[in-house]
Amino acid sequence: MYKVGIATRCSSHNNYIMGAFPFLFPPINSWLNSKKKQRILGFRVLGWKKKKKQKEMASEEGQVIGCHSVEEWKQHFQKGVESKKLVVVDFTASWCGPCRFIAPILAEIAKKTPHVIFLKVDVDELKNVAEEFKVEAMPTLLFLKEGKEVDRKHPRFFLLNVSD
Repeated sequence: MYKVGIATRCSSHNNYIMGAFPFLFPPINSWLNSKKKQRILGFRVLGWKKKKKQKEMASEEGQVIGCHSVEEWKQHFQKGVESKKLVVVDFTASWCGPCRFIAPILAEIAKKTPHVIFLKVDVDELKNVAEEFKVEAMPTLLFLKEGKEVDRKHPRFFLLNVSD
């Protein structure tokens, strides 16, 4: 094993593991291992329990929800508080390259974890929300539980593609 940025590269398994959100996602390494070249952001996860598949999923579950107004933000934020679900907020900007890089990864994770609410906030559209949560750089992932911040990840956290 040797360090690559903040990730640990396991040369025998050819995958990248990041201990970023140990309380959030199921082990995605099995999904990543299905690809010959792991050129994607990986997460290590502990303690996730798979829920029974619901017959009908709400239209917002399993996707990243874009908040384009303060009213939309308040509505989705309140839903997260009332449901006591974990809310992951991706603070992004249209001009941010790393934000565009992680967007499809977050969308894929959102599909696999419909019991987590994923919100996307453009800091240029909702400056007040970004200021309220003291977002200074993009992308910033904010993790909220019952309306309170439980974790935050900044750009230095993200790992760029590393090819063999």
